[in-house]
Amino acid sequence: PNDGTQLVPFGHDDNLGKVINGRFKVIEMIGKGGMGSVYLAEDFNQNNAYVAIKMLHAQLSEDKISVKRFQQ
Repeated sequence: PNDGTQLVPFGHDDNLGKVINGRFKVIEMIGKGGMGSVYLAEDFNQNNAYVAIKMLHAQLSEDKISVKRFQQ
């Protein structure tokens, strides 16, 4: 817009582009549910193979029951 406002990209996700444990580079979100999101990532330790990584939503990370369900 020409009114001075800035647009925020729809669906912006801070996890995109992150490298996890120096091994996995998050490429894109491939699914989302009530407990977390699933991402396509590149695994630098496995000849840059593509893997899926599931992440628990931050607001549930302090809830022991939610963490246990997520791990199962």
